[in-house]
Amino acid sequence: MTAGILTGRPLLATTAMLAVVIYGALATLHVIIRQVAGDQWSWLYVANMLAVVWWAPAVLALPLAFLGRAWWPAALLSVLPAVVWVSTFGPYLIPGRAESTTAVANAQQVRVIAWNVRPRNPSADLAALIAESNPDVMLLAEVPGEYAQDVVAAAPGLPHHYFAPEAPGAPTHGETAVLSRYPIVGTRLIEGMPVGSRTAAVVTVDIEGRQVDLVPLHLSSPFTGLGLKDLGKNSRLREAETEVIAEHLRSTTNPLVLGGDLNSAPANTPRKLLLNAGLEDLQAEVGSSFGTTRRKLRVDWVFARDVKALRAWTGNARNSDHRPVLADILVP
Repeated sequence: MTAGILTGRPLLATTAMLAVVIYGALATLHVIIRQVAGDQWSWLYVANMLAVVWWAPAVLALPLAFLGRAWWPAALLSVLPAVVWVSTFGPYLIPGRAESTTAVANAQQVRVIAWNVRPRNPSADLAALIAESNPDVMLLAEVPGEYAQDVVAAAPGLPHHYFAPEAPGAPTHGETAVLSRYPIVGTRLIEGMPVGSRTAAVVTVDIEGRQVDLVPLHLSSPFTGLGLKDLGKNSRLREAETEVIAEHLRSTTNPLVLGGDLNSAPANTPRKLLLNAGLEDLQAEVGSSFGTTRRKLRVDWVFARDVKALRAWTGNARNSDHRPVLADILVP
């Protein structure tokens, strides 16, 4: 009541203005800390993961400036998070960006699927997804080694395959794999991965005479047995993993497709590091909406470099806890 009398405004308006000021200050502080510290701490990893919701009110707060001069300071505090929200999440909301599939000279259209199949025997679900989507390349995560032959048998149309070796000290829920319609002409491990990381590898395929690098990824999981203590530790591990991978990919020259479970949302650090390495987020380029893959979050991705993206979307999760990510590209 006192605040309303002192300011000459009704209590409700004063309370609303104060709420906008507090929100704007906190959201701006978060944006600055994220820029400096990335995903370094548990709370920061979670805040960045949920930034699509947390920063959204900042966009709605900006029109408050038009209510009158008294609202300008409150609205001004929301400018930075509003700009970052629009630049980070806005591209996912632009409709009608899928490219025409009109034939392009000397280009091969390729359908890629990235999917965390969950640590179990995924052969029946793989066979169903392949029959439904007819992919040319599959980048899989969490494939237990004991089911490798079942996976191969489920994909007779993808006769070329690579199963990553298990990394010492990494979680034993399964490793990444590549199934390909095209011949595999080379494989190499990405050296220097941090202790506790899963194997990261580059698999080179020959697509109608053009070599293309495929990178199946599964970055460190949020929880690995220690509960909440895991969040910050594993978040820092994901940053370190992505830094090593991004640095390695900067030195490669082939067209590139990277896909998998990054355990990271758009505002988390791994996506930013991959974009800074010259890769494109295909969902942001030619997808429609956020393309959530686990619950209401997007943590599974397809990135690419030196290819033309045509379309990106998500499929049916079936018995996995992740939805597959699909993309059509043209390889020059």
